[in-house]
Formats: sequence, C-alpha cells, structure tokens
Amino acid sequence: MSGTTPARHILECRLQRAHDDLASPAAARTTIADVAFRWGFSSQAPFARHFRARFGLTPRSCGPAPADLRLRR
Repeated sequence: MSGTTPARHILECRLQRAHDDLASPAAARTTIADVAFRWGFSSQAPFARHFRARFGLTPRSCGPAPADLRLRR
C-alpha cells in the first residue's frame, strides 16, 4: 500500500473483487449491476469508468457470460 492513499487502496481492492466476480463462471447468473452494488458502487457509470481505467476493458467484456445475460434492462 506504500505510496497510495487508504481510499485508493480500498477502491483497488473493491475493483479487483468485482473483476474476480465478473470473470468467474458463476457470473453468468448475475448482472453487472449486482456485482457493482455488491462491492460498494452505488451507480454503474462510475463503476464502469473506474473498472475500465483499472483493467483496460469494460465490465461487460470481462466475464464468460454472453452480454445479453449480463445486462440489467
């Protein structure tokens, strides 16, 4: 954690956990919004921005499930 703020460290941990959830085979049974909310993001837009900045891809493209099963309509 050296060289980073506690808030940034917490954000990085939450993003990594969300990434792990989205990349797991179980992700096919949940939505991106559910994963974002599970890890403390109150809105999908900031979650998607932080996720893309951290991992270089969108939350939708991270997981094994087809996109139509991952989106909340």
